[in-house]
Amino acid sequence: VTKSFAATLVGIAVKKGQIKLDDLATKFIPEWIGTQSANITIRHILAMTTGRKEWAPADIRNPQIDEVLNVGQLETGFDQYLKVKRFTQPGNRWAYRSGDSQVLAYILTRATGESVQAFAERELFEPLGQTIDVTLTSSGVAGLFAGFRLGCDDLAKLVQLYLNRGKWAGRQIIDESFVVDALTSQVTCGTCAKTGFDSSLMNGAYGLHWWLNAAAPTACSGIAISQCMTLSTNSGPTFSNLPTNMFYASGACNQLGAGLPSEQLVVVVLHKGCDDPAQAAFGNTRAIAFFEELARAVK
Repeated sequence: VTKSFAATLVGIAVKKGQIKLDDLATKFIPEWIGTQSANITIRHILAMTTGRKEWAPADIRNPQIDEVLNVGQLETGFDQYLKVKRFTQPGNRWAYRSGDSQVLAYILTRATGESVQAFAERELFEPLGQTIDVTLTSSGVAGLFAGFRLGCDDLAKLVQLYLNRGKWAGRQIIDESFVVDALTSQVTCGTCAKTGFDSSLMNGAYGLHWWLNAAAPTACSGIAISQCMTLSTNSGPTFSNLPTNMFYASGACNQLGAGLPSEQLVVVVLHKGCDDPAQAAFGNTRAIAFFEELARAVK
């Protein structure tokens, strides 16, 4: 669920005027200037629509800057519609990319002039009364693709912050406009949603590093990331027996935290983490059962 915390830290930096979502990422990542990644915006990164190849570090516990930022190449593939092989242009295809989430650590560090952990502690953890251990790489950079160690109350407070439209104890932590943006389906391909072709490559069940139960085209047919990768053209919502304004953080090993605005309800389920990558898979019966039980509870 670290990615949803990462989005919130970006939202705080936006409120402070240090980041603009639609700025080119090259403002903070000059390593991408002159590469196929030059036109990627920070919104593309948060919406998982960069088109970049996935990051495959030699050691996932020790991501290094050259492994994360220097993946400047976009994916290539055969376009069945145009009958040509082309690069995936930024903003034109959704794909879950942990490498992009890790890039946010460098954007935040360079935008704020301080470490992610120091910024997070002062601007988020302390105001919300959270006790969170931020895992660092050997070079001292926070792991934002995964790695925040936290308890149920810590995740519940994050979800509640969004239910509160960004406000906590009378203080506006993130702008309400950012909350609305983060919990809105991100179709970053312009008018493609009206064409029926490119829109099939978008994911209506994803906001800005938050999962959505939106009644949107191409919403995932289930919780499994592998299913989302195929981007079937279902009409949504993902969970038909739950409110369409539900949003949730969904982490490896099926750590889950859901917010239901219509019920003013926060529900979190965490359990012991998993070290074996095979155990980290999404879409198992535990996660699906969580949403089934949640649906029964709110009826």
